Amino acid sequence: MPERPKARLVTTAWGDAYIAKLLDVTIPALLAPGNLPAMARDFDLEVAIAAVSGDFERLRESEALRRLARFATSILRPIDDLVDHPAGYGQALTRALHRGFDDLGERMIGAHLMFLNADFVVADGGYANLAKRILAGESLIFAPSYCAISEAVDPILRAARDPQTGALRLSPRAMARTILDFRHLTVRAKTVNRR
Repeated sequence: MPERPKARLVTTAWGDAYIAKLLDVTIPALLAPGNLPAMARDFDLEVAIAAVSGDFERLRESEALRRLARFATSILRPIDDLVDHPAGYGQALTRALHRGFDDLGERMIGAHLMFLNADFVVADGGYANLAKRILAGESLIFAPSYCAISEAVDPILRAARDPQTGALRLSPRAMARTILDFRHLTVRAKTVNRR
């Protein structure tokens, strides 16, 4: 039997608000049937979370990671040395994401790496589609992201969670409608300035 391809999803979070968003919204969206459960049929999956080591216990004990373990191996990578970096947030974020896969060494050549910010939410089916593209031989895939007003969409997202499975299941059309209804001010400003 041929070896299944390996894929690692890398995310990072530090600070209570981002850890909460990761556990309450982002990972539950990954648990939607058309996301990591679908991808796990064809790939050996790992999810690397780069976080402050003081948050490891909270992450390990979370319901989200327990549910995730059915589809992927969780790896916690410490970033204590990065979060107070004098260069600021952008550089810390980049270095933290790198920390999520630097342990692979030369094995990273044979792994498919996927990056996801802790406050991004993927519609149901997003990762099934990604898996098809990877298996078809595409080697570099970029996915655009949209910004929405978090305070407005959080109740909608939390209401989309299935209490039985913990999965946050929102179809691509429902996700797009939510984003369009609550576009972030930066998106509105770009729209207004466009001719």
